[in-house]
Amino acid sequence: MQTTYFLLKFLHVTAASIWIGGIVATSFLNLRLARATDPKTLAVTTRQSGRVGAMLLLPSAAVTLAAGAGSMAISGIGFAVWIVWGIAAIALAVALGASVGRRSVVALIKRLELAPARDATIVSLQRRVALLNAALVAILLSAVWAMVFKPTF
Repeated sequence: MQTTYFLLKFLHVTAASIWIGGIVATSFLNLRLARATDPKTLAVTTRQSGRVGAMLLLPSAAVTLAAGAGSMAISGIGFAVWIVWGIAAIALAVALGASVGRRSVVALIKRLELAPARDATIVSLQRRVALLNAALVAILLSAVWAMVFKPTF
C-alpha cells in the first residue's frame, strides 16, 4: 500500500513539475520570440507553443490530478483545505488554458498568417497570451504553495 502511495505521489509531483515548468518555459520563450518582426516566424513558434500545450501540458495536468486523487484516496487524507485548493487550481488552470488560452493562440496564429507585418491586433493578442500565461503560472504556484505549507484556515 505504501509503495503504491509513494509511486502515485512521485507521479503527481513529477507531472506537476513538468506542467508548471513547461508553462514557465513556454511563456519565457514566447516573450523572447515576440520581439521577432516576421509574422510567419511568429506564427510557426506560436503554433508550436500550442502543440506543447496540447501534447505535454494538458496530459501532465491530467496525470497531476489523477495521481493526486489516487494518493489522496490511498492515504485517507480526505478533502483538507490545501487539497481543495490544489484541485481548484488545477481546474481553473485547465479551464483557462483550454478555453481562453486556446482561443487566443488560435486567433494570434490566424492573424499572424494573414498580416503582412506586425500590427496592433497582433501585439494585443500577444499581450493577452502573455497575461494568460502569467496568470496560469501564478495559479499553479499558489497550488504548489498550498501543497508545501498545507494551510488549514
